[in-house]
Amino acid sequence: MQAVALLAWKANLDNESQSLLSSWVVGSNHCNWIGIGCKRAGRVITHIDLNSHGLRESLWSNSYFYRELVELNHSFPYRNHLSGSIPKEVGMLRSLVYLRLARNNLTGTIPASIGTQKFLVSLAIFDNQLIGSIPPL
Repeated sequence: MQAVALLAWKANLDNESQSLLSSWVVGSNHCNWIGIGCKRAGRVITHIDLNSHGLRESLWSNSYFYRELVELNHSFPYRNHLSGSIPKEVGMLRSLVYLRLARNNLTGTIPASIGTQKFLVSLAIFDNQLIGSIPPL
């Protein structure tokens, strides 16, 4: 199910971004894909680290979320070109420790649900076009 959601997200990226994720193919183990880390014998995605890949298009769809995700890194040192807003469903990521979305083209308000994260120790959302304040954690 997680692999299907990631492949659906990849399909929405532009052609150049899709080619950067060439290891993401149907039938292969998603835990061996570029930028994906898993636990539990390679079944549960815990890390999505696609920093500095130059990806374009929207950040994610709601199906992109995983309750056991510990790290979501689409950030620096180089700019990605992901757009859209940070969805309020980020609050559903109950194990999230690192949320790094800096240096993208994200817009909209910072969702209050970020403040519901009990384990979040690193939040990097600078160098975007976000408005509002960071909710207290």
